[in-house]
Amino acid sequence: MKQQSNTLEKILLWTYFIWGFVLQYVYTVNINVPFRQSLLALVNGLAILVYLFYIIIYFAERVSNVYLPGLIGVGVFLVLGLIYSRHQIGIAYVASFLLIVCAGTIPFKKILKVFIYFSSITLISTILLNLLKIIPSMIIFSDERIRNSLGFYYVSFASAIMFFYVCAYIVYRGKEITYKELVFLLLGDVFIFSYTRTNNPFLLSVVFIIYMFLYKITDKKILTHFKICKVIVSLIFPISFFSLLWLLEKAPISLFNQINKLASYRLSFSVRAINNYGIRPLGQKIEMITKDGLGGFGGSNYNYIDSFYIQNLVINGWIFIAIVLIGYTIIAVRAIKQQKEILTMALILLALHAIFDPQLFWAWYSPFSLLLGQLFFKKRDNKLLI
Repeated sequence: MKQQSNTLEKILLWTYFIWGFVLQYVYTVNINVPFRQSLLALVNGLAILVYLFYIIIYFAERVSNVYLPGLIGVGVFLVLGLIYSRHQIGIAYVASFLLIVCAGTIPFKKILKVFIYFSSITLISTILLNLLKIIPSMIIFSDERIRNSLGFYYVSFASAIMFFYVCAYIVYRGKEITYKELVFLLLGDVFIFSYTRTNNPFLLSVVFIIYMFLYKITDKKILTHFKICKVIVSLIFPISFFSLLWLLEKAPISLFNQINKLASYRLSFSVRAINNYGIRPLGQKIEMITKDGLGGFGGSNYNYIDSFYIQNLVINGWIFIAIVLIGYTIIAVRAIKQQKEILTMALILLALHAIFDPQLFWAWYSPFSLLLGQLFFKKRDNKLLI
């Protein structure tokens, strides 16, 4: 039985590697993929079959000792995934929800390792081919900045992938990470920023790298040691969400305008989305318009919602947001109890990143969405499987 479980685990991880790499490349790299929709349908369909097979086998082997609340939770979660797939991305969302469930049975560092591998291939190959003039850049002139996408479809994509890569790599290596590795991460981050000029993911990545330098030097835990830090960190996702709502609805107009300008006017689009579409329990389908009539980004009809919190509040509804906030709060509490200082720092940065950027729940962008799967399975002392 153990050998069979190991084989199934390897199949699952290889499926995540192929599925994650294909979706990351197709959705983010500035190339015309032949038979794009057919390729996505094939990869998503095969991934869904593997993930379903894994879930069925997993519960079948434990039918006499099944964790009933978790099983019911899985059923409800997957039904919600089907509903939300009609709002955005389609069957890729179904595959993501299934993968979240599957990932709850596997040590998280194995998930991170797979993500690091396929993201490394995407970043290195795309940037190299761009520098060799094989993959074209997308160039934007914005606020006296020249922004270069480095071969990605939009100027912020390389920085977004790099942010999640930095978080994943540091959490994966933990205290064993070397100063040389941290320097390489910092150089890679600075290199990408020098072209893309994308502030939010760059600054948060640098904060994590500096934090790791200090943590290795001092070997002192702060976030999981002091009571006030533990309280704030355990609630970091709700704090981030409700702080954003306050900023959008109640903050002084001068403060709103200052932050809105720093955030490339993303707050304005969030306010407009809430006012235009409203908030529903199970969300709604909204056509996101990112290009003008000439094929360029922007224009008077542009309505893309960059914030993860507001995008999902409007598109997937308040039930989805409640699940995410509660889920990540439980994950944060468990990380603190287990003295997982580095993972705790990553959760803080992820919560802050989600204020202005949308990728947190897309498993081909962020492996940290897969942590939520651990809530469906009973573990000793409710510990995270790291």
